[in-house]
This record gives sequence, structure tokens and C-alpha cells, in this order.
Amino acid sequence: MKSFQVAVYDVDDIYSAVNELNNQIDLSQLKKNTCGIVYCDYDIDVEILYKELNKYFKFPFIGCTTIGQMDNTGYHENSISVTILTDDEVEFSIGISEEINDQDDFHNLQDTYKKCSSKLHEKEKLIFVLVPWWRTIMYDDVVKYLDEASGNVPVFGGIASDFWGFTSVRIFDNNGAYLNQGALLLISGEIKPIFSIETSTTAATNIKHIITKAEKNVVYEINEHPAIDFITELGLYTDKDNVIMDYMGTPFLSTKKVGDNEEIQILRAMTMLDHDTGSCRFIGKMDEEAVIEMTMISKDVIEKTLQETFDKLFEKINASCDYEYSTILLSSCAARYCLIVADKNVETRAYTDRLNNKLNVTGLYSYGEFCPAKGSKTENLYNILSNESFTIVAI
Repeated sequence: MKSFQVAVYDVDDIYSAVNELNNQIDLSQLKKNTCGIVYCDYDIDVEILYKELNKYFKFPFIGCTTIGQMDNTGYHENSISVTILTDDEVEFSIGISEEINDQDDFHNLQDTYKKCSSKLHEKEKLIFVLVPWWRTIMYDDVVKYLDEASGNVPVFGGIASDFWGFTSVRIFDNNGAYLNQGALLLISGEIKPIFSIETSTTAATNIKHIITKAEKNVVYEINEHPAIDFITELGLYTDKDNVIMDYMGTPFLSTKKVGDNEEIQILRAMTMLDHDTGSCRFIGKMDEEAVIEMTMISKDVIEKTLQETFDKLFEKINASCDYEYSTILLSSCAARYCLIVADKNVETRAYTDRLNNKLNVTGLYSYGEFCPAKGSKTENLYNILSNESFTIVAI
């Protein structure tokens, strides 16, 4: 499989920007099967964008808004990027779900998966998913329901973002822009995905605690005491309710039981404190009997750990003698975007000087990352939602 990357930076006029994108594409290089992944700044009018893209691009694409983008040249904002995947043998199938407004609507995502999968001649090897920001929906259910429908095919992707307003988030394809629908891209054929999740955290204390009462993403008790007591002991107590912006530098590492007596680690961002019930709300499900500890994440640690992560990734890519990698997809948390402050190339410096002319990188800053994680006892992969992480898939 080959990939091509085109981009326009500092978009002032959508019409001229899309025309410039089109001028960068050599259509003669496209193979029998082709699709596109599009990212754009959250401030761009996607209603105009998808219509203009559809005039020029005669292949299916999906995309979303984001607070910032990553590509071969580094970090960008106020931009539009298109990554084109093309091959004669590898197949792509794209679909947009019906609206998902509550948990009971997740069958719509499953239905879309089934329709996409039925169009492929072989079983898909990767599900790429983009979803909007849902205030009342458990994002863990994205991978839960895709696992049920697909039989645990690896899932990678992210939650579309804007500048923390949560109102400008959009998903789009050739036919429209959407507030509540999810987008799927299924890939089948000769691909060999390499996955990685980097949390870039260090332990804040040497004390681990046990969640003793929880429901979905709300933790009521830790060590059989109100969860807010745990927060207070850590010196994080605040009279505020909405704390999503306050605790970005101190995400919480927890455990999750998966499969047959397997366990994985997950990173969770805390979003709300309920002072009446003494509970804490997180982005993502928290399990009773899970271990929880506070961690710290900083710009310096991010830069160091990502350098090591890409060292390992490029080692695997270069060691492959029977398969040529063409594309690296990234999803980094919007919280990390804030933590790296003004130096937005902290994360992209880990790869920009190390790409050969056959590799293209594309990524977004998201409100949550979907990526398979390895079990603690085996090499088995389990699809999870992660927060404040940097996720990678090379294909």
C-alpha cells in the first residue's frame, strides 16, 4: 500500500485552499482502491469544506475537526491535510453511522461496521474510527460495540476536538458534516499494523489505592472512603465542580481486567468533582477493585519518552524485510497539546528528521484515543480508550 500527503497551511479561503490541495495530487499515481483521511482546524467551515473536497476528490474520505494537526513537516493549525491511501490489492471501506445520542444508539455504529465489512473481499485487519464529542455517552462503548461486531479486530482512532468549547466538533465525509455520527474506515488485505501507546507519565507518589465503589466513569469510593478524600490527601482538592482543565498535569493511572485473567493499564483524565456525593468523574470507565494512582506528565517527559517510542517504532519498520510501511497514523490527547505550551513541535520532533521518502505521517489532537494495548501477561492486544496518551499505528 502507498500513501500520499497533501496539505494547506494558514487557510484564509477554503475554495482556494481546496484547489491548492487538488493541484498537489498526481491522480495518475492512484491505484485501483483509494480513500482519504482529512483533518482540518476546528475553526474552518466544514459544511463548505466537504462540498469543495467532493468536487475534486473522486474517492471516499472521512475526516474531523481538531485543535491541532501533525504531518511529515511537524505541527500545524489553521490547516487542512489529506492523507491518501491507495493500492490495487488492499481494500478500503468507509461509512458514517446514523445518529448516536445515547448508549442505546450504539447499534448504529455496529450496523455501519457490518455494512462496511460486507463490502470487503477479505476480513478487515484494522478499523479506523473518528467520533464526535458526546457529553453523555461512555466512549469505552465505541470499542466495546466494535469488538462485539467485529470479533475484536484492532481499533484505532480518536475523538474530534476543538479549542475546549466542545461545540465546534464535527465529523465529515463526501456527503455531509455531522454532530452526532461516527465515521469508520475498514482496511483489509496485506497490512501489518504496529501499535503503540505512550503515556509519558511519572509516578507522583509511591502509594497505590483501590477503587472500592464505582459505576461507569464515576468513582464513589477509594479505599472505602469518599473519592474526594483521596483527592484531598493528594493536595488536589478544589471547590470547583468542573476540573477538566485543572488536573491535566496529573492524570490517573488505573488497571482494567480484560480477556481471561489479563490486565492492562489505562490512563484516565478527571473531569468533574461532585461535592454532594464525594465522587469523581473521569473520561472513560473505571472498574471496582482496580488499582489507581496519581501520575504527573510534563513537556520534558513527553519529549524524552516519545523519542524512545519512535526509536522502537522505526527499528521495527526498518527490520521488516517482507513488508514496506507507508503510513503512520497518530492521535495525541488535547491535554498534551496544552501541556507542551508554546513549543508545539515537542511531539513531532520525535519523527520529523527520521522519515524516508516512502513514509507519511498524519495525526490529530483529540479528546480521547482509541488504540489496542498489550496484556500484562501476553502479547495479546485489547482495544481500549485512553486519555492523555500518544497513540500510533504504522501500516
